[in-house]
Amino acid sequence: MRINQVLLNLLSNAIKFTDNGTIAVNVSAQPRGASRMLLTISVADSGVGMSADQLAKLFDRFSQADGSISRRYGGTGLGLAISRRLMELMGGSISVESEPGRGSCFTVEVELDVSEPVEEAARESAVQLDRSINILLAEDHPANRELLGALLKDSGVKLSFATNGAEALAMVSQSDYDLVLMDIQMPVMDGVSATKAIRQLQGRCATLPIIALSANVLPGQIRQYEQDGFSGHVGKPINVGALYAAISSALHVTN
Repeated sequence: MRINQVLLNLLSNAIKFTDNGTIAVNVSAQPRGASRMLLTISVADSGVGMSADQLAKLFDRFSQADGSISRRYGGTGLGLAISRRLMELMGGSISVESEPGRGSCFTVEVELDVSEPVEEAARESAVQLDRSINILLAEDHPANRELLGALLKDSGVKLSFATNGAEALAMVSQSDYDLVLMDIQMPVMDGVSATKAIRQLQGRCATLPIIALSANVLPGQIRQYEQDGFSGHVGKPINVGALYAAISSALHVTN
């Protein structure tokens, strides 16, 4: 899951900074003894590229190559900082080679234990949701709302949408929801502020299950969400099995 998160971040950046040309992903695995392997993933693009000075601060938190990149392409650069930290925690690394106007190539290397194959579909279907569940999804990005709607469509649950924390707060105070899926980074009111405000409402809102949706997946960050009043956490990018399991756990459903 963590490698998937890093790969999607690198692919997102490659697409963002490549107006035309190509993006190539290469994956290889080399044995490291009987039960270990070295996984290598490279993401190469023919985009804008970076200078040596830009590369020097590329992985700094909230830092981008320069102001013009932030104005043109958006973003804070936090994704790369998180990606590198995740790989370091797994004993791996991220490196990059780049030249202005000639694109960039990011390489991820990490040693992993070799395990038996897992049937993903069987694992994901192990949790079934009650079709009577009424869920509110607070998410500002249209593509993420569409994705989560598609992930929950087959379960048959009733799904409503809010585009920011303030809308979510208003909707919770006016309607009877069984659970809230709350994005963290949203305009007007962020997910943490909205959750704290919901907890101050009277009645069942004090115990209403609220699940945080965030790319912040380090143990300390998840513990902080619990202290902020969340009932659970699902990391981005969303895995349907993890999503269903978190919803069932928050609702105390057993299968």
